[in-house]
Amino acid sequence: MVDYDEKYYEKGVENHISGYTNYRWLAHYSLPAANSIKQKFGSDKTYLDYGCAKGYLVKAMRLLGMDARGFDISKYAIDNCDPAVEGYVSNKFPDKEMDVIIAKDVLEHVPYKSLEKVLNQIEANSKEQLVVVPLGDGKTYRIREYELDKTHVIRQDEEWWINKFKQSGLVTDQFYYKYPGLKDNWTTTHPDGNGIFFLKRK
Repeated sequence: MVDYDEKYYEKGVENHISGYTNYRWLAHYSLPAANSIKQKFGSDKTYLDYGCAKGYLVKAMRLLGMDARGFDISKYAIDNCDPAVEGYVSNKFPDKEMDVIIAKDVLEHVPYKSLEKVLNQIEANSKEQLVVVPLGDGKTYRIREYELDKTHVIRQDEEWWINKFKQSGLVTDQFYYKYPGLKDNWTTTHPDGNGIFFLKRK
């Protein structure tokens, strides 16, 4: 079993367990994503980045004046979060409902047996949701680079995800393979490699 520890984030490529090396703040990725989210949902809502790692998306959102917080199960990531988000990211799930929960590059890590519980938690604690996941055929990802991460376990297609969301009370309001600011680095070479789902409660 792979832990989300220093080896995973800082030397993942060398150790053949993730695609990360020296996991750090990269403004050209985080700021466009944050701006895209702001334009879609607005600046007057509360946000939770579910699976925030070191909090770089949270940092970007807060730089844009958004009320954003983060949650992650990795003690290493939270203990080594960006100084700009200290106090805004935690290993403890917040005890109040958020307007929007974002799960970007997260749900593919969740074991099948735990996915329903995670989706139910997201549904129960947010009014709207944004989910971004790599897509596959059940066995392999459309973007083969995603196979580098040994913690990736779900390799399903868009219809599977839509049905799984529906079972947890989440309606797919909009679906895209390409959305400005989100996974832009993949859309030219792999136009259908990622699924971008805008969800709402039933």
